[in-house]
Amino acid sequence: MSRVAIHIELPKIQHALEDSERWNADWERLMSTQDLNFILGYSLNKLVQRRRATAAPESTDEYLINLNNAIEMRQRLGKIGIFTFIDMDFEATWMNAAPSERRKHVLVGLSEGCSIARNLNDARRFTADVLKVDHLSRDGKTYLDLFKTIMPGSDLDTTPDLYYIPNPEWDSFQERMKEKYAASKVHLVSLGEMQVLRTELIYYVVGYTMMSFIGLKIDRVAGIKPRGASSDFKTAQAKKMYKEGDRIQRMMFGFEEAKRRKAEEKQVAKALIARRVVMCFQCQKHQPEGEKFSRCSRCWNNLKRDVVYCSRECQIIDYKKSHKMICGKEVDMDVATQFASKRAAAEYPTTPQQIPPAVPGFKRSPYLLRHIQLLNKNPNADFFFRIAYTGETTSDFISMDLTNPYLHKALRSVRNKAMSTGDRESIVALSHGTLWYCNASSFDKKFGWNFDNFCDQMAKEWEMEMPDLKEAILELDRKRFEDPLNRKRP
Repeated sequence: MSRVAIHIELPKIQHALEDSERWNADWERLMSTQDLNFILGYSLNKLVQRRRATAAPESTDEYLINLNNAIEMRQRLGKIGIFTFIDMDFEATWMNAAPSERRKHVLVGLSEGCSIARNLNDARRFTADVLKVDHLSRDGKTYLDLFKTIMPGSDLDTTPDLYYIPNPEWDSFQERMKEKYAASKVHLVSLGEMQVLRTELIYYVVGYTMMSFIGLKIDRVAGIKPRGASSDFKTAQAKKMYKEGDRIQRMMFGFEEAKRRKAEEKQVAKALIARRVVMCFQCQKHQPEGEKFSRCSRCWNNLKRDVVYCSRECQIIDYKKSHKMICGKEVDMDVATQFASKRAAAEYPTTPQQIPPAVPGFKRSPYLLRHIQLLNKNPNADFFFRIAYTGETTSDFISMDLTNPYLHKALRSVRNKAMSTGDRESIVALSHGTLWYCNASSFDKKFGWNFDNFCDQMAKEWEMEMPDLKEAILELDRKRFEDPLNRKRP
């Protein structure tokens, strides 16, 4: 029985920035004509084939690098998101922009994200449900919802986990493959790598789109080689794999065109290698030209894994902080994931948390996250009133600090419940209590603040309709006025 070779020609990384419109059209044509399950199955087989051609097919190095990058980008999105959503009124500006204007910036986000590295360009085949230009730009709301979903759901000074964007077909494929290849570490690592690459690319595209829209410089991410030895790709199996690839190219395009394509790919590979940087794994300092950082000898000698440091001091700090977990040894998916979390936790130290974590199912808005961030950094404050939108924390917010122990305890109890659960009754009670304080403290005379300002702040923080919130506060006020002792009725 003759063997049939299946080959899917993916749009090239070099075209992402050179001719982004054509490159995007090629991608969207491919994604619209190919069944997602077929693409995922084909991609898994190709990735497994590639891994088996290396000296370390079960290595989690690439998975670990991409996981670290994705966590770092999510943390960055959280911090930039607060600035853009609140201080620059990003949501309203984005929605008011013409669809053609939004489309232009989504295309920039896509092309910049996919041009970081070849594996991220190729990972676009895993994102047909999310990363389509018109899907993200036409109504405006789709992109904003995706941004808010990705943003960390707790205080922005905590270490974020990795939020995987769900998709029924993708999730079903993952479960089937995990069950089918439960005994194959190569398949399981490849599945994990596919999922992380999908997530990482979505994060970059969302972030770069926003940065393009507001005029922030997009800092290109340098590719980092997971293993220092090119000998991984000089095994007999690797040579056989590349020889088979050349045969398929000649069969599909003819000798001359296949030769031209191979030469072009070599030039692209050289360009990508030239963009790589060497940087200290502890302080992220880039290796200056003419200087050579020292390697972790155990990682290099045992695995040919490049882990470099600018100084002995940085190496000692990183070893104690997290590197000890993987130093000189292969690690499985669980340990690799634990290492990424531990490294991120050390990279982003937390501030003491005054507000409990959000309960499952409650997603905090960027405005509420900003409020919680202020409360965590100012533990004596009970509440912050927003009195302006200038982008300056010291002039935009005024803190409320209750001195009466009973009122202090009561307000914090209802505040914590409102901010961690989104419970409507608690939100209304918190609003009523803070308004009472404002009236008693003459806030309106001191700061030019009024009831409408307050309702606008609360509506944005809890994403509620302002007329409903106003009416609920006023209704509670009427009940309190009718019965100032707040006696419970039978």
